[in-house]
Amino acid sequence: MSDLGEYYEVPYTGFLEEEGTGTGWTLAAGAGLSLALGPKLGVFLEIGYAWQRVNEVSGPGISISSIEEKSWDGTWNMKYISLARSWGNFYQEFASNYWPEDQLAKLARPFRLDMSGAQVRIGFCFRL
Repeated sequence: MSDLGEYYEVPYTGFLEEEGTGTGWTLAAGAGLSLALGPKLGVFLEIGYAWQRVNEVSGPGISISSIEEKSWDGTWNMKYISLARSWGNFYQEFASNYWPEDQLAKLARPFRLDMSGAQVRIGFCFRL
């Protein structure tokens, strides 16, 4: 099934691109160690946790196939699909920014980009 809500049972050749931008917030806490390798060069190790979340993402999309070409602009949300076939039932949620009137019933929930988690950073530091 494509993001456009079309079912493809045979091999499908096409191109789908969906982009998005948004703003969010971050809060980080951690501890670090640094080791001097010379008067102006050093290495560091930082360990911590960061809360990072983007609450609203929106942007353009385009779909090109041998049949047609579509373009749109929309807000990202989670889309729910279910497909019943002789081999069984298929259920899936996925992020999409394609929301024409006939797709609104498939809205499952808002899309939230959450990149929170533990972080380890290793690198070089330079003193000026």
